[in-house]
Amino acid sequence: MKSFLIRIFAVMVVSCMVKVSGAQTTTSNDASVNIITPLTLTQLTALNFGDISVNIGSGSSAGTCIMGTDGVRTPSEGVTCLATDGGTNASYSLSGKAGTQYTIIGLPSTVTVYLDGDSGSSSTLSIGDLTTSTTNNGSGSSSTLDSNGADGIVLGGTLTLPAGSITAGTYNGTFEITVAYN
Repeated sequence: MKSFLIRIFAVMVVSCMVKVSGAQTTTSNDASVNIITPLTLTQLTALNFGDISVNIGSGSSAGTCIMGTDGVRTPSEGVTCLATDGGTNASYSLSGKAGTQYTIIGLPSTVTVYLDGDSGSSSTLSIGDLTTSTTNNGSGSSSTLDSNGADGIVLGGTLTLPAGSITAGTYNGTFEITVAYN
């Protein structure tokens, strides 16, 4: 029995000294990245509600002029949209990688416009409820660039005109729109 244990011990010692092959392996791997064309958004026309006549009494509700994405102006509460200047939707051309989906991720909730564009002016009006449509997808804020990597975006909104006295003149302001690949 003693010799048997010595043999087992000797086998164990020898097996510990033998280099074990196949305990590790190395392989070559690939890595890549595809840098795509960045999105480019270019304004073609500004959001312009056109010529508006306002006759809203001080006890009345605020009036509005809605500029739909179809270019149709719809007035309410003492607001008249005149034919002398029918206004325009904001419109944009968008370019990027063909066939790629994108989303309009940033529209302000409210845009303030100032009398004569003077941000220090106390005469301001508010534009809200900004809506968009796209050439490739219709209504909504998501679309896919066509096979040429292009799409068009149209923007409309609601101009709110407060009850009471409104100073006549041209009101201007700026806002940002953000578009990103999905």
